[in-house]
Order: sequence, then C-alpha cells, then structure tokens
Amino acid sequence: MKKMNAKKVNVIQGDITQVASDALIKSISHCGWATSNLDIAIKQQFGDHFHKQVEEATSLKEGMTVVAHGTGNTDDSFAAIVFVVDDATMPLSLIVCNALSAANRQGFKNVTLPALRTGILFSKKREQTLQEALAEIANQLADGVKAFLCQKSDIKGQKSGIESITFVIKNDPSFEALLTEALDRKAKESEAEMRVWHGQSD
Repeated sequence: MKKMNAKKVNVIQGDITQVASDALIKSISHCGWATSNLDIAIKQQFGDHFHKQVEEATSLKEGMTVVAHGTGNTDDSFAAIVFVVDDATMPLSLIVCNALSAANRQGFKNVTLPALRTGILFSKKREQTLQEALAEIANQLADGVKAFLCQKSDIKGQKSGIESITFVIKNDPSFEALLTEALDRKAKESEAEMRVWHGQSD
C-alpha cells in the first residue's frame, strides 16, 4: 500500500469484478464499444444494466466520462461504473485523472481500476520493446493518480472524497511489479513536493 497526499493507493492481483468498491473505472471507445474481457465479465453478472446507460449517452468524446449506477443490490461488488472514453489520442495520465475526478464528484470513497491500455497495447511505439511499452503505461497510470490527488479542488477548501484507489491486475505479476514501482516513485515525488511547498528541506 502506498500513500499520496494521505490517500491509500493499492496494487493487487485478482478479478476486479469481485473486489469490493464504490465504483469500478473502465474505458470505452467514443463509439461506446465495450467488447473487452472485462465488459464480457460485467455483462455476465449484470446483463446490459451498466452498458445501456452508456448507450444512452450522446456525443462521446475522448476523456469524457459516463457514470453508470448499479442495481442497488447490496451483495454486488461495486455500486457503479465510471466509464471513461479512451481512444488513445489523449495521454493515459489525463484519462485516469478525468475518471478519478468523475468518481470523486459522485462522492465515491473507494474505487478500483484495471490495467488500462495493456490489453491491446494502445500506446506501444514501433521502436519500443513490450517491456518498455508496459513500463510507460505503468508510469502514465501512476502520473494520472498523482495528478488527481495533487489537483486543486473546484470548490475552495474541499478535499478529495476518495479514500482509496486500487489497481486490480489480473494474472500479470510482471505488470503488478512495474506499476508498484511507478507508484512508489510518484509517492516519493509527492512527499518531496509537499516539503518544498511548505518551505521544508531535507
């Protein structure tokens, strides 16, 4: 468990649909396409309940979010899904920050995220190795968390309502290690920046 600005940031292995949270964050295309393995798993549990709410949204653009609320069943692992439009034309860090901001505006306390963009390696450059591409994705995911936690609130004096952010990685210990390392670096950067902001030094 890491801490950035007193918020818990976790990386765990598992099935994100089985991890308890107020909201699960996942990406969709601007066309509303939802055909990933995670979408299939969600539909197996809930039918089209969540995805129908996305279909009702219009003029989806990169970085936009749609909050789809659950059935109200207290036995469900998560109460809502924050869908964020990601066609890989915007930095992944901004996609993550936008999604977390949307979750925060809804008052969600605990949110989960999968390893966004790793499924089809949106951001792999021709000259990159697979490991380099995955390391870059991990860094951008961590950057997005840091950007969200460091941003100023829209309402003066209001702090982030999100208490914990959990990345749930499925069957990929290597990427779990990359992301954990990236979050470690961002947590240390945040601590150093806070000392500077408060006029402290080592």
